[in-house]
Amino acid sequence: MSKIETVSVELSPELIETIREAVTRGDYESSDDVVQEALRDWLERRELRAAAIEKLGAAWDEGVASGIAPRRRSAEEIVADGRRALAARKSA
Repeated sequence: MSKIETVSVELSPELIETIREAVTRGDYESSDDVVQEALRDWLERRELRAAAIEKLGAAWDEGVASGIAPRRRSAEEIVADGRRALAARKSA
């Protein structure tokens, strides 16, 4: 069994009330359970975010490594194409 350590944290009255309501409804056995699940969810989101950032970085690196496109368009050309497409949608 892992060692359990007690810590003290300060929470807003709104968060305290939310925790108490979750326990009162029977969603959790104790306030500790609420906080532990919240921390597990937070850790999971951090891991997912780190993985997404790593994936984005890999895509960036792949794009840079692919080199310059053979036919590059200027910003003005891209904007003009977009305006033409929007005008075509509005007239359709």
